[in-house]
Amino acid sequence: MNELHKKLLNMKNLVTDLNQYNQKENNYKAQMQPKINSDIYAAKKVTKKYFAIIAMVAVIFILLSIPTFIGDIQRAYKNDSVDDEFQWALHHPGDEYPGYEKDPSVVTTIFMSDFGPIILIAVIIAGGYITIIKVMNTSKKKVVNENNIKIVEQNKDNELKNTKLYNEVAILNQEREKLYIEITRNLQEWFPKDYCFLNAIDYFINLVENHMADTIQKAVELYLDDMRHRITSQKLDQIKGGMLVMINNQQVMMSKQDEMIRQQIIGNCINSANLANNMAMRRDIKDVGDSAERAAKAASNAAYAASGVATK
Repeated sequence: MNELHKKLLNMKNLVTDLNQYNQKENNYKAQMQPKINSDIYAAKKVTKKYFAIIAMVAVIFILLSIPTFIGDIQRAYKNDSVDDEFQWALHHPGDEYPGYEKDPSVVTTIFMSDFGPIILIAVIIAGGYITIIKVMNTSKKKVVNENNIKIVEQNKDNELKNTKLYNEVAILNQEREKLYIEITRNLQEWFPKDYCFLNAIDYFINLVENHMADTIQKAVELYLDDMRHRITSQKLDQIKGGMLVMINNQQVMMSKQDEMIRQQIIGNCINSANLANNMAMRRDIKDVGDSAERAAKAASNAAYAASGVATK
């Protein structure tokens, strides 16, 4: 084992260790948990629109009940006046009845009787709505608070776990810094920096082990020649693949053209057959017409001759 071989193996170990440290750091970072945000519950508000709808419905019922309310007042006053006059005559026999004085409490009584149920129903509905909203808010807020407590606990656990992982990453950075220093020293002294990756290093080691290169410069030259050859081969393969695609496309086009020609030949044959049939039919029709015309002429001549004989 010569000196170049030892140096290349050491360089490979350094780069391999560096890659392993990078992989470990990525694994540690993948295990880190982000902070979970607490839930914010926006309490459901009692909408004015809902109460406006209840008020509008109540007003409509009140307006519809006004004629009944007026009729009830009139009937109540009439009944009350009759009763008042009866009571006067009962307690003041022989005295003249002074007349009926309207009692304002009658209007209040009738109003409560006619509109009280409507107002009570509206109040019950509005109160029930408010109660439901409060119950919903209380229940949801309780669930959110319980969940936030769990989130706080989870964040604490994640923070402890992340702290341990950060410490591991810090230790990795210290070890990796030593590798950086050693790799940088090699790059400055003898190893080409543009080839500081495992694929190239393995290639250099293989050349040295097979006695194909005894200097790093020679190894780089052979590596570049091999890369150029591979690139050229890839380009040739791409060109070859492109040509195969073109040939296949041409074959497809030719097959399509052949099919078109075949269809045209078939079409021409059919057209020719139709043309021959049409011509034969026209000849037959013409022959029939000529025969009919000759028969007509013969009949006409016979008739003419017969008329001549009759005249003589």
